[in-house]
Formats: sequence, structure tokens, C-alpha cells
Amino acid sequence: MPSVDHKHEQGLMNFFEDDDVVEQFKKLDNPEQMIQFMWKVPSFQNFLRGNSEQIFGKSDGDTRRFREMGNKLFKAGKDEEAINMFNKAVMKAPVNDSGEGRDLSLAIANRSAALLKLGV
Repeated sequence: MPSVDHKHEQGLMNFFEDDDVVEQFKKLDNPEQMIQFMWKVPSFQNFLRGNSEQIFGKSDGDTRRFREMGNKLFKAGKDEEAINMFNKAVMKAPVNDSGEGRDLSLAIANRSAALLKLGV
């Protein structure tokens, strides 16, 4: 059975796709630094670009329903399933011309909590 450290290391490698980036990430001290670092990593930016929906696919109702389902899954300890629901909520969240939105912020915050609970 693989150790927790090995699984964590493999998860980081799967996410960042680069040994040097993983080593830089492991040196960070707090969650704020980690989140800022993750947003700037090319593999994450490419993921976001490749998984963006057109504006017509946005929906207040859909994003709230996905977020609520994610919250229930998170409370039940089903963190990976919750993250999938929060991802859907992020994708459906409407934003203003500046790219900001309350539902988007809530979905990202909830997803961050689930990711943090998983140790990612």
C-alpha cells in the first residue's frame, strides 16, 4: 500500500506536471502563498483556458444547485465528489464585465476548502 506522502507527492506531480514546480510549491509556508502560486502555474492556466465555457452557458440557478450539492457531499466526507460539483458551479457562475461574481467567489472558496481538506 502506498504511503500518504507518496500519494501526496504523486498528486502534486499530477497537478503541476513538473518536478521543479512541485519542489517550489513544497517550499511555500501558508495556504495564501500556495493558492497564489497555483494560479500562476502554466499547467493550471492551460487547464482553465481549455475548460472555459462561453458566456451563454452561465446560470445563477445552476451554479447555486451545483454548489449546494457540493456542500452536501463535503459535509458527508465525499471530498472528491464535492470538488467535482464545485468545479461545475465555477463553470456555470455568471460574472460581470470585470470577471467577478458572488456565486463564482463562493464556488471557488468552497472548492478551495475541499482541496485543502484533501491536502492538495
